[in-house]
Amino acid sequence: NYISDFQAEQFAIAECVRICLTLNLRNKNILICTDCVSVLQNLKTYETQSSLTLDCHNKLNLLASNNCVNLLWSPGHCGIYGNEYADHLAKLGSKRAPMGAPPFIPLYKNILKYKIDQWGFQQHCDYWNSDSSCQNSKLLMKKPQNEIHKWIINLRRPQLRSLIGIITGHCSLKDHLFTIRLSADRLCRFCEADTETAYHIVCLCSKFTPQRLQCLQKSYLNADEYADITVKAINNS
Repeated sequence: NYISDFQAEQFAIAECVRICLTLNLRNKNILICTDCVSVLQNLKTYETQSSLTLDCHNKLNLLASNNCVNLLWSPGHCGIYGNEYADHLAKLGSKRAPMGAPPFIPLYKNILKYKIDQWGFQQHCDYWNSDSSCQNSKLLMKKPQNEIHKWIINLRRPQLRSLIGIITGHCSLKDHLFTIRLSADRLCRFCEADTETAYHIVCLCSKFTPQRLQCLQKSYLNADEYADITVKAINNS
């Protein structure tokens, strides 16, 4: 699942060379064809961090010590029999269950990093959904939003403080002040119609209807509409 076409092509060359070495060929003209230009370019480099590339290099050098070895680019999907037959065999092989313990080909670091990041994000989402706290934040964000973290950390401190206060509800709103015993009640100081939470201020309070119309094009918002608002839109409001 994690092997690229590039790796498969390079592994095929290394396997071809291994077979030639097994046959103990000597004083032969050996021509290895591939339709992957990037593999040929990669094998030209003198430095590599890929164990697969290094293995291919070493095997080619060993085979070339007793034979004349050439690598040749062959255009793909042009009716060349050898290329078409190789593609046919590759498709057959991809349908078979692999033999041995994975990974069958060394994985690139960026693939490992991607899978680890993906796993970590899923763990974060699972914890976010199962935890009963952060109710105010969950009204605005149904799931963690990793894509906005770089934008958030570049905000100026006053903007960041206000935004975090709206997201978490931990700010000078009376609902939070009542919780920490700095207010006698939770009632909204502007409209006196409901509890003064971030959700109430952003979505329902009549005092801020003009601002909602200007920034969000709506007089009032329900919970689903609140969740659809991006954090950037909240900050701009």
